[in-house]
Amino acid sequence: MTPDEQREHRDRLLDVLLREELGGARPPDLSGRIARKARGRGWVRFLWPALAAAAVLLFVFGLWPREPKAPVYPGPSASGAYRLVGAATVERGATLVTETGRAEIELGGYCRVRLEPRSRLRIDGTARAESVFLASGSVSCEVEPGAGAFDVRTELGVVRVTGTKFMVGLLDRQPGSALVVTVLAGRVRVAYGGHAYALGPGATRTFEPARPRAAFEGFRGTLRGLVLSKALPASLTFKVLDVVRTVPESRAPKPEVLVGHTVQIIAEWEQDESGRRVRNPNHLNLIERFLLREESTLNVVHVRDELFRLGALSEDQLRRIGVVPEPDTRPEPDPAPEPESGLPRGAWGFEGVVLGTVDVRVDERTVRFKVRQVVRVGEANRAAEPGALAGRTVALEPAVEPGDRGAVRPNPAHLDFLRRVRPGQTFTLELRHIAGERFRILALSEKILAWLGLAPGDTPAVEAPEPESQQAPESGLPAELHGFAGRVRGKVLEKRGEEGVLFEVTSVLRSWEGNRAENPKALKGRTVLVVAPAEGGAERRAIMQRYIRQLKVGERPRLELRHVEGIRFEIGELTRRQEQQAGRGEVGSRKSEVGNRE
Repeated sequence: MTPDEQREHRDRLLDVLLREELGGARPPDLSGRIARKARGRGWVRFLWPALAAAAVLLFVFGLWPREPKAPVYPGPSASGAYRLVGAATVERGATLVTETGRAEIELGGYCRVRLEPRSRLRIDGTARAESVFLASGSVSCEVEPGAGAFDVRTELGVVRVTGTKFMVGLLDRQPGSALVVTVLAGRVRVAYGGHAYALGPGATRTFEPARPRAAFEGFRGTLRGLVLSKALPASLTFKVLDVVRTVPESRAPKPEVLVGHTVQIIAEWEQDESGRRVRNPNHLNLIERFLLREESTLNVVHVRDELFRLGALSEDQLRRIGVVPEPDTRPEPDPAPEPESGLPRGAWGFEGVVLGTVDVRVDERTVRFKVRQVVRVGEANRAAEPGALAGRTVALEPAVEPGDRGAVRPNPAHLDFLRRVRPGQTFTLELRHIAGERFRILALSEKILAWLGLAPGDTPAVEAPEPESQQAPESGLPAELHGFAGRVRGKVLEKRGEEGVLFEVTSVLRSWEGNRAENPKALKGRTVLVVAPAEGGAERRAIMQRYIRQLKVGERPRLELRHVEGIRFEIGELTRRQEQQAGRGEVGSRKSEVGNRE
């Protein structure tokens, strides 16, 4: 091939390559213009090949300007302890459910959502407008400012943000109860009940249906509930599960309306040694130690609206914050006059099981009930003299429980029971004092429930118990508990002299290796007779007998028990503290159990 033919072949090849890069269009011919400008120069014959080669390199190696490619928008991703519902992978439309652990969800690269335990969430939204639907539980969210929109939707309302840190929770894990929003940084807008609310940094607000506040104005007493959130150092949000008791000074006409609702509880103000007004340090310490969704029982006093302040802390709460309760060395006060209701003051705050007779019906929800005997005192009893309730006539009401949309309703079984009883019928009932002469039914026995549901024509009368200070326990023990060996906690009900003590088991802490009971946990709620072991040496038996003799009625020890026969259980090993209580000077080589509280 001659040099001219080689140049012609090269030109055709360059022309084809340029056509492909330019989408089929023929490249403009600039050779003549370049040749005229370069005429008279000796290197003009080398210029065209060099320019053509440079153009090819620009196209082939991507140096020629092209349209920029759009970045890929990241899809949803998750990590942690969760399970998927409705989808095989983490994607829009998938529902994530947590049990005891947490899950971390990332949306669009700018939204990070932490799903708390016992929660349920669905991933919705679109690119740059991420959204989740919270069906139950709670979430903590962090959104980068300016990257896109984000909202948390619930059946109650919507929380919208553009850049902030915040928490959203549904109370009691039930849609329709209440919505709690806490802002850690930035601002959020909440759409609830047809209105919009703006919340700033540090704000916590509970959105729920309105309630009759006048019904609990002036409340003083004890509430049991869940810690939903904390605004450190001095405030917490508290979901009321039950009104445990009211004190005589309480002015609330219907404190039971608090059940199912959420209140704010703050530390009490007091004066320090210099006269300055400060928050109670024990209250601050306790609030700091509370865990989210922890169940607790608190003494409170109503301040205004939905605000309550903490009252006296229990001995367990004082021990929890490292304060050892000092023994009360004050002299016994003179007996206070009985309240106007006629109920002895020593019976205020009673909780337990009583035997009595229906006196007269007041209305569809209330009957008058004459207490014949106090059968058993409950664990949450606050009455100084429970036995003073015997012989008194009280008003029985049904327990209340949360209903639809945060409303409160009477327990259906209790209501049916009160409607069907007749004067003269005798029952054994578990009751709790509310206020005045009013008592609330806590639980109905299996016999009464069967009478209500299966045999409507029968009369659920029961025989009077033996004429003793406590009702005798069952003569036998279920076969599933035979051979029990383990550690329990309970309450001393009655001392039986040299025979031992009647002991109500409130919890089974653990079972030992030698346990032969098929269902050790079934011992909870049983009343047993605790005795000293028959074997093991005279010294050991003497120590056990001294320990049993020094136990007091109402005391709540932790004991190692071994089933012998019937309802008889022998004490196993004593802790070092229990041995000291028994009066033994020398302590054996056994290690004391850490954290034992009696």
